[in-house]
Amino acid sequence: MKEDGLGESLEALRTTLQASGVVGTWEWSVPDNHVLLDRNAAELLAGDPGLAQQALTVDRAKALVHPADRVVLFQKMREVGRDGGPIVVEHRVVGADGGIRRILSRGHIAPEPGGGSMRGRGILIDVTECRTSLKAIAPVSGEAADPLHRIIDHCLAARGLLDGATRSHIRLLLDMALLECGQELARRGGLFESH
Repeated sequence: MKEDGLGESLEALRTTLQASGVVGTWEWSVPDNHVLLDRNAAELLAGDPGLAQQALTVDRAKALVHPADRVVLFQKMREVGRDGGPIVVEHRVVGADGGIRRILSRGHIAPEPGGGSMRGRGILIDVTECRTSLKAIAPVSGEAADPLHRIIDHCLAARGLLDGATRSHIRLLLDMALLECGQELARRGGLFESH
């Protein structure tokens, strides 16, 4: 494949992901309690795209999380951060214009290879249009019985292996798979209990 064609394909995939609701990605160093956000996630969660790829405290990284969702969201993060495992959390964010968006955050927390400290990686998907009513925050805990959850875990693990690699088109393909899985979870609506 020509390099020009690859660049065009990557741009088309990025455009598709953005149009489909993928907001961004996050990486969480559990012991340091620092989060790295990509540009879109930094704008959505922290209110400043210039904070992308900077080590932010969890509180700073989640500054625009709806006040009513913060306590439960941070509690669920701490619980999964202790033991590791998959995490699926839906919460609201309040934009600079006062508008409220519903975000599905899907990731996996695990020790670094070789028994290192706990680290989480995940993706954010805007599910506002998929939801017709507000739902409570609820993580998926324990072993994922649903094959879709296992697929998501494998995609996140593969995405983590690509960190630092120059194969951005593979990372975008994994993001696309994660988007489709996240949208299917949102359509099912069975993960979140009503208020």
